[in-house]
Amino acid sequence: MSGLIVEKQHMVLSDPLCIDLHQRGCPRLYISAGIHGDEPAGCHGLLQWARLYAEKLAQLPVLIFPCLNPWGLVHNLRTNASGLDLNRAWASEEEPLIQFLHLELTGMEFSLSLHLHEDFDAHGIYLYEPKLHRTRKSLANQVLEAAEEVIPRDPRVRIDRRKATHGIIRPAVHRPPPEGLPEALYLSKLGSGRGVNLTLETPSEWGFEHRIDAHVRMVNRAVQLCFEPNAQ
Repeated sequence: MSGLIVEKQHMVLSDPLCIDLHQRGCPRLYISAGIHGDEPAGCHGLLQWARLYAEKLAQLPVLIFPCLNPWGLVHNLRTNASGLDLNRAWASEEEPLIQFLHLELTGMEFSLSLHLHEDFDAHGIYLYEPKLHRTRKSLANQVLEAAEEVIPRDPRVRIDRRKATHGIIRPAVHRPPPEGLPEALYLSKLGSGRGVNLTLETPSEWGFEHRIDAHVRMVNRAVQLCFEPNAQ
């Protein structure tokens, strides 16, 4: 796993980075990475973004999970120690981590939810944006544009068996994959589709630093568009 060093230490997922989450009336930001352990650039990209923009981050009511699957990250595996794909288990009432996350997220609605991923088959960057609530404008194109200088968009018209347009896939919230409910669609249902919900994908076969940089740029652009006046 070129470019990645993981220290085997105790990791406590019951203590996520959480800053001013419960400020009533304020927009809320949710960012997660590492739900698939063999997709390390998302974890590194999220932490690098947090370091680079610490002052900005301190002003936002935010919930961040830098690595939802630390066992998978250490072992370079998609699944957790039980062989479960956590990103297809968000309807589970038995998996302890999912139960914990359901409790943490009860009653919350996020203005922006970002999920950082990688894809071994990708030909460039792309993203998932669930079909839009009628009151919301798409930010997908602007977010991808922010990282195209580093990695081009995936040009395919079908990605992961889904229709794609200029690197954008729009899954229906009410039709999850047959393998199970992903994190992004669970978060989208929490807000009835009103918030911005983006799953960001970088191509695993590209250089590690390029993938990290692409994630940093996409995360930062999405945050700008949602939380900074006149960013658009």
